Amino acid sequence: MKYIVKGDDEKEYGPVDEETLRKWTEAGRILPHTQVRNTLIRKWNKATDFDFLKPAFALQQTRVEEEKNPVEKFSERLNIIIGGRKKTPETLTPYATAFKNKYVHDPATLGQRLSAMAFDLLVLLFFGFILLLSFAQSLPPPKIEPPKLPDATVQQDAKAPDKTAVPAPAGTPVAAPVPTPAPASAPAPETATAIAPAAPIANNPELNASFKKHCCIFVIGVLLYYGISLGLFAQTFGMWFWGIMISCSNLEEVYMGRAYLFTVLMFILGILTPIMVLVNPYKRALHEMLSGTMMIKIAARPKA
Repeated sequence: MKYIVKGDDEKEYGPVDEETLRKWTEAGRILPHTQVRNTLIRKWNKATDFDFLKPAFALQQTRVEEEKNPVEKFSERLNIIIGGRKKTPETLTPYATAFKNKYVHDPATLGQRLSAMAFDLLVLLFFGFILLLSFAQSLPPPKIEPPKLPDATVQQDAKAPDKTAVPAPAGTPVAAPVPTPAPASAPAPETATAIAPAAPIANNPELNASFKKHCCIFVIGVLLYYGISLGLFAQTFGMWFWGIMISCSNLEEVYMGRAYLFTVLMFILGILTPIMVLVNPYKRALHEMLSGTMMIKIAARPKA
């Protein structure tokens, strides 16, 4: 039985027999997406649809794995961790994208990015306001000290007359008291407020622990908001409102690992986004290039 092979250049090769197809497959000339048909049938099928070629594809995959250098193996493992799954031979083709490349998606504009960020900030501020109310409820009530009353015994001693004074005999003239001049160098009495030192601020461990706890909850909430929304839906509420989303650089889906990497890099390098979008001809920010993603418009135009 003879077969005809259609290459990526749209040229047809053959007819050849099954043994020749096996050798071409083991040598890498026939890939899983290569179109093959029987000479008696006009319908084209993928090479993986033929059962007699499956052992040859297994040998081809083994040879490809052995020929990879350590850098390629490390990059593949990193892509598995970030991407969430291992690519199968059927997906490693120029046509294996989420949208099949039937439409061209334009990159998101700077105005859409900033508007989406402002919308997301409103959502996060509402979450932070709830945490602020919770933090206010956790504060201990202020301690009010009762006013100190003056000592009663001291007041009575000050008002009591001096019983030790000896009365003068009758007929003795009373001498007028001679005023004693105050020394010129006597310092003025200082007020109690000037003498008393300032009271140190008391350290409240319960207040500090509550503040740290609410800060950690806010950071975790922000990471969960971006990671889950981007990993599951490829867009946040702000991106959905303004008609943009994120995808991999080859228009594939974005998974949880890559979404969290995008989120962390966005908080670190997001301040450079306006400059990078204006300077970069591909309209990609620095954190998008490092995470292997790009922000695109949902509305696409047909491929020319």
